[in-house]
Amino acid sequence: SDRRRDVGSSYRRRHPGYAATMLALAHLVRREPLQVDAALRAVLRAMTANSKELKVQVRGCAFVASLNWSPLNAVKAFAFRACEVVLKAMAAHAEEEALQEQGCMALAALVTYEENQVIVAKAEGVGIMVRAMERFPSNIVVRRECREIIQQMSKSIEA
Repeated sequence: SDRRRDVGSSYRRRHPGYAATMLALAHLVRREPLQVDAALRAVLRAMTANSKELKVQVRGCAFVASLNWSPLNAVKAFAFRACEVVLKAMAAHAEEEALQEQGCMALAALVTYEENQVIVAKAEGVGIMVRAMERFPSNIVVRRECREIIQQMSKSIEA
C-alpha cells in the first residue's frame, strides 16, 4: 500500500490536473449539456495519451458512464471512438478491479447505440468482459453490467 501511495503522489506531481479536470468536466456537462462534445473529446484524448496511467483510465471510464446517453450523445461517442478507448483501457489494465468496474459501466452506457455494439463485438469486447467476470467473480457491478451488455447485444443480433 505504501508503493501505491508513492505511485499516486508521483502521478499527481507529473499530471496534477487530469483527475480534477475529468471531475470538472462531468460537473460541467451536467449543468451545460451542450458541452458534451468538447468534454467527451477531452476525456478520450486524455485516456489515449495516458494509457498507462490507471487513475486517468478509471476516471475517464467513470466520466463516460456518467453521461446522459441520449441517442445524439451515443452517436457522438461512436464518432469519437469511445468504445475502442474504453476497451483498450480494460485490456491494458485487466488486473485492476476499479477499472474493470468503471469500464463495464461505460460500455453498458455505450452499447445502447447499436453501432457501438458492432464495435464491441469486432474489438473482442465480449472476451474482455468475460475475463473481467472471471477475474472478479465477487464484483456484482462487473457481473451485472457484463451480463446486461451481452444480453442486449444478443437481442440486437436476433432482431
